[in-house]
Amino acid sequence: PAGGKALIEVHLAYFRFFGRILGKALVEGQTIRKHISQHLYKHILGWPTTFADLKIMDERLYNNMERVRNAAPNEIDEEIHNLLSLEERLAVA
Repeated sequence: PAGGKALIEVHLAYFRFFGRILGKALVEGQTIRKHISQHLYKHILGWPTTFADLKIMDERLYNNMERVRNAAPNEIDEEIHNLLSLEERLAVA
Protein backbone atom coordinates (compact mmCIF):
# COMPACT_ATOMS: atom_id res chain seq x y z
CA PRO A 1 0.00 0.00 0.00
CA ALA A 2 0.98 3.62 -0.52
CA GLY A 3 0.92 4.22 3.24
CA GLY A 4 3.59 1.57 3.76
CA LYS A 5 5.95 3.24 1.31
CA ALA A 6 5.43 6.61 2.97
CA LEU A 7 6.18 5.05 6.36
CA ILE A 8 9.44 3.61 5.04
CA GLU A 9 10.43 7.04 3.72
CA VAL A 10 9.77 8.60 7.13
CA HIS A 11 11.90 5.95 8.84
CA LEU A 12 14.70 6.53 6.34
CA ALA A 13 14.56 10.25 7.09
CA TYR A 14 14.90 9.49 10.82
CA PHE A 15 17.91 7.25 10.19
CA ARG A 16 19.49 9.89 7.93
CA PHE A 17 18.96 12.54 10.63
CA PHE A 18 20.37 10.29 13.35
CA GLY A 19 23.38 9.52 11.16
CA ARG A 20 24.09 13.20 10.62
CA ILE A 21 23.86 13.96 14.34
CA LEU A 22 26.13 11.03 15.16
CA GLY A 23 28.60 12.02 12.44
CA LYS A 24 28.72 15.64 13.59
CA ALA A 25 29.32 14.56 17.17
CA LEU A 26 32.17 12.29 16.08
CA VAL A 27 33.79 15.03 13.97
CA GLU A 28 33.60 17.48 16.86
CA GLY A 29 34.85 14.95 19.41
CA GLN A 30 31.61 15.00 21.39
CA THR A 31 30.42 12.09 23.47
CA ILE A 32 26.87 10.86 23.03
CA ARG A 33 25.64 9.40 26.29
CA LYS A 34 22.89 7.22 24.90
CA HIS A 35 22.73 3.50 24.27
CA ILE A 36 23.00 2.38 20.66
CA SER A 37 21.89 -1.16 19.95
CA GLN A 38 24.45 -3.77 18.97
CA HIS A 39 22.92 -4.36 15.54
CA LEU A 40 23.21 -0.63 14.77
CA TYR A 41 26.88 -0.66 15.78
CA LYS A 42 27.41 -3.64 13.50
CA HIS A 43 25.69 -1.84 10.63
CA ILE A 44 27.81 1.29 11.15
CA LEU A 45 31.00 -0.78 11.21
CA GLY A 46 29.95 -2.85 8.21
CA TRP A 47 29.93 -6.09 10.18
CA PRO A 48 27.37 -8.72 9.22
CA THR A 49 24.40 -9.25 11.50
CA THR A 50 23.46 -12.79 12.39
CA PHE A 51 20.41 -14.66 13.54
CA ALA A 52 21.93 -14.75 17.04
CA ASP A 53 21.77 -10.92 17.14
CA LEU A 54 17.99 -11.22 17.26
CA LYS A 55 18.26 -12.70 20.76
CA ILE A 56 19.66 -9.42 22.08
CA MET A 57 16.83 -7.39 20.54
CA ASP A 58 13.84 -9.66 21.23
CA GLU A 59 14.50 -12.87 23.11
CA ARG A 60 10.91 -14.09 22.84
CA LEU A 61 10.89 -13.70 19.04
CA TYR A 62 14.34 -15.32 18.87
CA ASN A 63 13.15 -18.34 20.87
CA ASN A 64 10.06 -18.75 18.70
CA MET A 65 12.07 -18.46 15.48
CA GLU A 66 14.66 -20.90 16.82
CA ARG A 67 11.87 -23.37 17.57
CA VAL A 68 10.64 -23.06 13.98
CA ARG A 69 14.19 -23.43 12.62
CA ASN A 70 14.75 -26.64 14.57
CA ALA A 71 11.31 -28.15 13.99
CA ALA A 72 10.84 -31.14 11.74
CA PRO A 73 8.88 -30.39 8.55
CA ASN A 74 5.89 -32.41 9.72
CA GLU A 75 5.76 -30.38 12.97
CA ILE A 76 5.67 -27.14 11.00
CA ASP A 77 2.93 -28.47 8.73
CA GLU A 78 0.91 -29.47 11.80
CA GLU A 79 1.34 -26.02 13.40
CA ILE A 80 0.28 -24.26 10.20
CA HIS A 81 -2.73 -26.55 9.91
CA ASN A 82 -3.72 -25.80 13.52
CA LEU A 83 -3.33 -22.07 12.93
CA LEU A 84 -5.44 -22.15 9.76
CA SER A 85 -8.08 -24.25 11.49
CA LEU A 86 -8.23 -21.72 14.33
CA GLU A 87 -8.58 -18.83 11.85
CA GLU A 88 -11.42 -20.67 10.08
CA ARG A 89 -13.19 -21.32 13.39
CA LEU A 90 -12.84 -17.68 14.46
CA ALA A 91 -14.15 -16.44 11.11
CA VAL A 92 -17.24 -18.64 11.43
CA ALA A 93 -18.01 -17.51 14.98
